[in-house]
Amino acid sequence: MRCVGTNKDTVYEAMKQLLSNRQVYESMSSASNPFGDGMASRQIVSAITGFFQEGAG
Repeated sequence: MRCVGTNKDTVYEAMKQLLSNRQVYESMSSASNPFGDGMASRQIVSAITGFFQEGAG
């Protein structure tokens, strides 16, 4: 994963490199997500449900 900002020229160059360089593509396609596994909302719901099922306090 690579952050390139919002400048259209920078985004264009990053996309051009990604589409034309197989090594860059392979590297980015196997990168892990720095923001987690996408399961936060399920974990939050589970914690809240458990809290209320067990009783507050």
